[in-house]
Order: sequence, then structure tokens, then C-alpha cells
Amino acid sequence: QAPKENRGTWLGKVYADASQKIKGNEELEKAAQEINLKLYSGDKEITASWKKTRQWCLDDFDKFYKEFGVTYDEFYFESQTEKIGKQLVLDLLKKGGVKEDQGAIIIDLKDKDLGVFVLLTREGYGLYSTKDLGLAKLKFEKYDLDRSINVVGKEQEFNFKQHFQTFKRIGFETTANISFHGFYDLVMLPEGKMSSREGTIIL
Repeated sequence: QAPKENRGTWLGKVYADASQKIKGNEELEKAAQEINLKLYSGDKEITASWKKTRQWCLDDFDKFYKEFGVTYDEFYFESQTEKIGKQLVLDLLKKGGVKEDQGAIIIDLKDKDLGVFVLLTREGYGLYSTKDLGLAKLKFEKYDLDRSINVVGKEQEFNFKQHFQTFKRIGFETTANISFHGFYDLVMLPEGKMSSREGTIIL
């Protein structure tokens, strides 16, 4: 039962508890995957629940932002950028900028020591790479930017190298040249890194 206040924080605890219960349990993993599939396919009941609980999180974030005096001009959600990124990847596949490998769509960056960057799973689902491409398209079409700084943890350093190299390969040269990864290091606790999935965070 959700509380009347701090519902985003409560959801964080539910997320951590669920993650622990699912770990190593094939039946629960399958159930979670089925819910994801329903969400991606636009199931009305699941979508309504997702929109409601997402708003709870945004309401809590808003309190944090006010406390720190932080303001944002615009929010882009993964649900917006995933579809745009997916279409971009499919268009690139037709043009030959990317290729299919075992059903997945990838871009080969081995010549730059950056391995293989998966842009779409073999099931046709978007990944962070897909969503980041969609975000770049939205952002750079709307704003004439001098610099784009992605403030994300250091553990994503390799991912952003792949990402920026992908920009170059698909003809987003200008985007690649002004994009940077402004990373921060992990905050370590005695039990290891802070993780919302593990429930090891300090609000």
C-alpha cells in the first residue's frame, strides 16, 4: 500500500526488494519480463500504472531539486527517446550504416578498440544506446548547441566512447565534436557502491 507522501522514496524500496526477490528466481524473472513486454506493447492497465508511479518519482525529485536550488529547462524521458532512437537505427540499417548480427542490430567499432555497440536487441527492444541516439536527435534538432555535456558516472566511460564514435560513423560529425562525458566517480559505502537496485543508497 503506497503512503500518501514520499511515494517516490517508497517506490525505491519496493524496487530494491523486488530486485532481491527476483535474483536467481526464473519464474519471477519471467514474470517481470512479461510485464516489460506489456509495457512496450502499450498495455493500457500497465501503462496507466507506470505513468502514475513515474509521476510519484518526479514529484519527489522536484523536492530534491528545490532543496538544492536546481532548475531544468526541459526533461526528456526514455519513453520519448526510445521510439525515435529505434526508428533511427532501423533507417540506418536500410542505408547500411549499421548491420544485423544474430538478429540484433550492431555497429562494429573494433577498429577503434571499442568492440561492438549493440543498438537494438534481437527481440527488437531498445537499449540505453538506442535511447541515447533518440535523445541526441531530439536535443540537437531543437537547440543550436556549442557543447553537450553528459553528466553520468565514470563506469559509463566506455559506453560514451562507443556512443560518440557511433555519432561519427552515422554522419553526426558535429554532434560528436561537441559532445563530452562529464563523469563523476562512484560513491562507495562499506558494503560497496551505492545502488538503487541493491537498496544501498543514502537519500
